[in-house]
Amino acid sequence: MSYAIVYLPLKPKIAKSQNLPLKLPVLAEDLPSIEEENTIPLSIILRGLRAQWRAKKDTYYASYLRYFVFEAFKEALKNNRMAEAAQLLQESLEYSKEDYLYHFYNGLFFKKSGDYGQAETELRKASAMNLANPMVTFELGQLLFELDDLDNALEQFTNTLERDKRFTPAYVACGDIFHRVADYNAAVGFYQKAIEIAPTFVPPYIRLGVIYNKKQNFEKAKIFFEKGLKQDTENFQLHYNISFTYMRLKQPLLSIEHLKKCLEIDSKVVSVYNELGIIYKNLGFFDDALVILKEGLETEDDLTLKWHLMQVYAILQQFQKAEDFLQEIARSDHSVDMSDYRVALNKEMSIDAKTFSLSAFASWALDVYNDIAHPLKNRLIQLADGQQPPVDFSETFSLEPLPLAMDIIHEFEGYNFTLFRALTLFASQICNSLDWIVLSRFLFVIVNNRLFSQDDTFELNQKMERIADEIIDLDWSLANQLVQMERERFKDIEELLDQAQNDNHTINLDLSQLIILILNILWVEPTQDELKRILRVYNNAEEIGELCSFLLNRK
Repeated sequence: MSYAIVYLPLKPKIAKSQNLPLKLPVLAEDLPSIEEENTIPLSIILRGLRAQWRAKKDTYYASYLRYFVFEAFKEALKNNRMAEAAQLLQESLEYSKEDYLYHFYNGLFFKKSGDYGQAETELRKASAMNLANPMVTFELGQLLFELDDLDNALEQFTNTLERDKRFTPAYVACGDIFHRVADYNAAVGFYQKAIEIAPTFVPPYIRLGVIYNKKQNFEKAKIFFEKGLKQDTENFQLHYNISFTYMRLKQPLLSIEHLKKCLEIDSKVVSVYNELGIIYKNLGFFDDALVILKEGLETEDDLTLKWHLMQVYAILQQFQKAEDFLQEIARSDHSVDMSDYRVALNKEMSIDAKTFSLSAFASWALDVYNDIAHPLKNRLIQLADGQQPPVDFSETFSLEPLPLAMDIIHEFEGYNFTLFRALTLFASQICNSLDWIVLSRFLFVIVNNRLFSQDDTFELNQKMERIADEIIDLDWSLANQLVQMERERFKDIEELLDQAQNDNHTINLDLSQLIILILNILWVEPTQDELKRILRVYNNAEEIGELCSFLLNRK
């Protein structure tokens, strides 16, 4: 076979940066491709160097040829072309003996093949043959870490840092070991050292944010995720993790923005569609929830997406579609008890079913209540006129809308999906308050599960868990308080009365205090006179009293 070799002169700077010889042998037939692409592909470099080797086995060119054979090996290994990778490894032995690099790459090959014993043997050979290269001990440490041999993995990462004290990935790897065993303080130290050495290296920012999420220090987690995003605005993990952090910080609109960014980066991750759908549903953005869940289902046939889609269809009063999905889920998963959902859907589809219209409710409220203050009144007027007021959850929490919420409960109790829809839209569109969404969800679960009613048989901890499960995605701090509450933390009637007797000033309650007070009252079941005496020191005592009376006297 005949071929012509052309020696392409390269500028010293370019040759050095790409590890090429100053005069690169290339096949004459490949010259047009080089001129057209204005670059030299790996395949062309290899063809030229191999031709040069066949023409003359020159040790000068052999070193370059071996280097690019290993580059081709790494590309083949990355793309799971295992036969090609093995062939390239064998080819490398034509140009040099079995040195540490051969054993190093052979170790990577065995690791990718799943032969971890041979991989460890080869990497240890490479480590013994070269006492300076940090990559050898680092890869050996990575292998041992994946095999859960943490002590020996830590030893290899420590060896790596002895070879190169600025080898940043080794600090991250040491941090990962301590992270794995929940020694967060040690892990944080290593991650921060990695940032100190390489401030633009993103992985330690992700790890630190995750640790502070686990430690429930969400403000600090946010700081590290935001620092990471300054270095890499297109990092999926950073956007995904900070979306969780923002939900814990009661900033769901920011969480939505970061989850949407996740889909821009990778539109195939089903969990993102699922979490976006849940947030939209919880905030009363039901049409958005429907769209995103359907998009997710087009991406992957996922049972969890179908479960939430069934609920959204029911909330949107498309009950037949909800029933179809319920039957499909039941066929796919026989372990799930669907009876409650079937009963609820049958109730909604019965001849005495009720529907909720936000504009109709707003018109009714304006006719019935003459003393509604602004800005609540303005939003009701807009909704009554068919307009869509902006929803940014910026309104301050107050109990002024409570009578309207009570009217909704009176009207739709027993119609689970319609009650959920009505209360959530009321809290979102009318109150424009995240705290009101939390309160409306609290009321929903109390009413829907008949907690503290005459036929309630749940233990206190079971009641708290049911409430916490409903509100945890909206108010993690409150949900956490509830699941940790024990019976001893509730005051009895005498203590509540004494507290009210001793307080001579009006007490303003925030949302958490209000909900815990209501739960305390439901637990002790005061008489109407006792309830008035207990509540006399609280602001909005009349509204709180009416709500408690309603919840106490359900049949």
